Amino acid sequence: MQFKSSDDDRMLLEAVRALADGAVRDAAAQSDRQCGPTSKIIKHLVELGAFGLQADDALGGLALGQVATVATLQVLAAADAGLAQALVHHGAAVKLMQVGQFDGKVLGKLVAGQVLACLGRGDLGMHPDATQSPILARESPLGWLLTGRHGWLLGAGLAHYAVLLAETEHGPRYFAVDLTHASCQRGEVAEQLGLRSAAAQSLQLADTPAISLQGVDDTALVASLQVQTAAVAAGVAQAALRAACKYANQREQFGKPIATLQPIQWQVADSALAIDAAVLLVQHAAWQLDHGDKGAAQAARMALVKAREAAVAASDKAIQIHGGYGYTKDFPVERAYRDAMLLGVLHGSSAGLKVALVRAMVA
Repeated sequence: MQFKSSDDDRMLLEAVRALADGAVRDAAAQSDRQCGPTSKIIKHLVELGAFGLQADDALGGLALGQVATVATLQVLAAADAGLAQALVHHGAAVKLMQVGQFDGKVLGKLVAGQVLACLGRGDLGMHPDATQSPILARESPLGWLLTGRHGWLLGAGLAHYAVLLAETEHGPRYFAVDLTHASCQRGEVAEQLGLRSAAAQSLQLADTPAISLQGVDDTALVASLQVQTAAVAAGVAQAALRAACKYANQREQFGKPIATLQPIQWQVADSALAIDAAVLLVQHAAWQLDHGDKGAAQAARMALVKAREAAVAASDKAIQIHGGYGYTKDFPVERAYRDAMLLGVLHGSSAGLKVALVRAMVA
């Protein structure tokens, strides 16, 4: 099993790294405050083709596999996790619309980043084991119409289209909705704890026209979302560790940098071990998805649990190393902690994922 990238993938990753370490990191605090990325950052991502990471090359996408995609998201998340997570949901929505044979011209614009999409698979207020969507779909002589309120969709503040899971007479189904339609009302941009640059909003639909998306494999979708969210969490953890190391070399106590003190060294070592383990699990799960391995769903759950735990632990330790300054907005570790905590509720709680892991193991 190898996680080697092609020359083209490495070139893209280096370009993303240069952007992440420069413009994205510089704008991250502003994007966090204003609950959305700046137009300049969106333009940079468009130039890189970041809105079509896994889309077919026939649509102008980069057609990356999961291994290359998670590596790209991890690098971007280390600079701005909310932006990276919004890309995860945009990419998933585009993939569903592509599978569902949505209008090719619209797909081309989505892949190019000229218009954006968001994804809704159920309200966060629902129980993890619940399957019913807060959106109801009914078929009329004019086509499908959706009604209901969907709370807290990441990227909805930026999106022109949404892919929503809605209830029909025959069970749940995915639909694509044009958010500019008059029957679709958006709430205020959500002031959530973390991932604020993802521009989350609620949607209120009242007989909103929708296009049914056929042929969607929900199991594969969930596994992909979990692996890519795990990559975002791993990026948050790496950013927190780097910030902690930098500060530990600058801050002096007892006449020497605190990086020379064993308690600080242990905190750094614990974070490094947890992060490397998480990254390997993410890469392993991504490789399995690329190769259609039957254990991919289980690997995706493991990666997400481990990466989120690493993100919370690393950001918590980074705040402790910063001391009182870690609780101010003068340093990025407080944002890393907020982002890590919010990642913990995306695509399955860790407790629920562990239950699913055990069920699969003892089945």
